[in-house]
Amino acid sequence: MASNPLRKYFIASPWHNRNKKPVYICWKFGDNHDTCIQYTTAYTGSYAVGHTYNNAGQYEVCVRIVYDGGCESKKCKVIPVGEQDSCSADFETISVASNSLRKYFIANPWHNHNKKPVYICWKFGDNHDTCIQYTTAYTGTYVVGHTYNNAGQYEVCVRIVYDGGCESKM
Repeated sequence: MASNPLRKYFIASPWHNRNKKPVYICWKFGDNHDTCIQYTTAYTGSYAVGHTYNNAGQYEVCVRIVYDGGCESKKCKVIPVGEQDSCSADFETISVASNSLRKYFIANPWHNHNKKPVYICWKFGDNHDTCIQYTTAYTGTYVVGHTYNNAGQYEVCVRIVYDGGCESKM
């Protein structure tokens, strides 16, 4: 059976100074999919629950325990779920032999979950910038051409925004 990085298991650890048993244990998983479980005072098993998240991220998980007799306790923790997105941006520059003011810039995107760029924005250093929108079905090269008005040194920057929101700059 494959491990699911979005699946988490939680175990409540009830304690009562008069050894009263839990009658309700309510879980807030931080994603609006909460649950309450009712127990009898004769229950002797573990107070465990499993939950599958739809997305990776940081979630505040809270457990509320109601004991026989009405005493109540609560505890919350922030937990990481799944592998977080990470991404980077890089690019190459290609000169054109026939026109020294013309350059081609090729973005080299990288994403740990192989998500595709949806925007690639270029700053060419001469106040003639551009953003190009891509579909996630695009399979070509992420290239843009630019012609400078004057020879010189220019700082070129690329910003890549990936499907899902990860963003990186170079």
